[in-house]
Amino acid sequence: MPFNNIGFFAKRRGLGGVGGVTPAPSRNLVITPTLTNNAETISWTATSNMAAGTILNFAITNLSNTDFTDGAVSGNVTLNSSGGFTITRNIDRLANYSNTNVVFNLQVINPDSSVVLGQSANAVVKPATPFVATGGVTTTVDTAYTVHTFTSTGNSNLTISALGEYPSNLSVRALVVSGGGAGAIGSSYRESIFGAITNYSQVGGPGGPGGRATDSNISASTFSVGNVNITVGAGGTANVGAANSSFNNVVPTGTTISGASATFTESPSPYNRSESAGGGGYGAGGNGGNGVATSLTNVRGGQGGIGLISDITGTAVTYACGGGGGGSTGGGLSGCSGAGNGGGDGNNGANATVNTGGGGGGGGPPTLASIPDNTTVFSTGGNGGSGIVVVRYLSRYRNMALS
Repeated sequence: MPFNNIGFFAKRRGLGGVGGVTPAPSRNLVITPTLTNNAETISWTATSNMAAGTILNFAITNLSNTDFTDGAVSGNVTLNSSGGFTITRNIDRLANYSNTNVVFNLQVINPDSSVVLGQSANAVVKPATPFVATGGVTTTVDTAYTVHTFTSTGNSNLTISALGEYPSNLSVRALVVSGGGAGAIGSSYRESIFGAITNYSQVGGPGGPGGRATDSNISASTFSVGNVNITVGAGGTANVGAANSSFNNVVPTGTTISGASATFTESPSPYNRSESAGGGGYGAGGNGGNGVATSLTNVRGGQGGIGLISDITGTAVTYACGGGGGGSTGGGLSGCSGAGNGGGDGNNGANATVNTGGGGGGGGPPTLASIPDNTTVFSTGGNGGSGIVVVRYLSRYRNMALS
């Protein structure tokens, strides 16, 4: 057999495990750990004077497979052309969380004899110093996330006292929903000459638009210790428009549009008559539906646009839907439960729910019997829902350090 470069007979594949040869106790094996990716990635780089192609076992002590996102804590490794190898693992920041440090290292083992040929210096998995803030109503979600919910209209602050370790690896998630708009009024007009009706019109009000909304992640490194401005916008009313919400002075925007109104006219049987259905208000996630007016018995308001679904609070909720339009034979449905339905014949539009950013329902036109001669009578549109701001971040997690 050939005599290898470290003083004993072995096949070219390696040392121990091939040909029944047991490796010598020293192979000039050096294993060096390094941390990257803000202490979330560890790499062990080994050098030795062993032959390329040698197959050895490895074990990461005191940890389990669930501690890492991308690999097992034991297995085998084949030495490269320089007699070395690199093993890399990424820590799972949330799994197996503990308030105490866990010391670990990487050991290289002879697969035949189970003798440890070498081990790295120690590293530790430890609780990370978290991002810390106060403000709003504070809750904990999934044991690891802190959530701040702001529901009172007007200005307030999220007060940051610590950015945490490696803030570039942390995200602050923010849901920002502006106030929803009010639904428009509905109206009816009856014109009579000597008691005979000559003209009659009914107009359903368009549904109010949902507030603009965003749900986005922002790097914690963009913040500083101190106050971050929060604004929660009020919902719209008949006389006052809806107000924008904002987080860190950034106001959400959008491109969705409200649905169009539709009109059906009949003349002159037995008199001139016009029936209009209001379109649905836009939502944060979709356009409002058009009103429908194809006959005197089919004048329906358009449906409100769909909103934005967010689970930032731990439960999926739909925000910022459009209100339904009003129509004489039926009001349009809202885009979701937080917005208002449109009014039908003789009914006002429904109000949206507070802190949803939903649009109010459009007013339904008053009924013919309720209208005095030569008079316009109005119904009211529903009020828009106020907005909301919710902030969430990871506040209990792990990273690593070298001992």
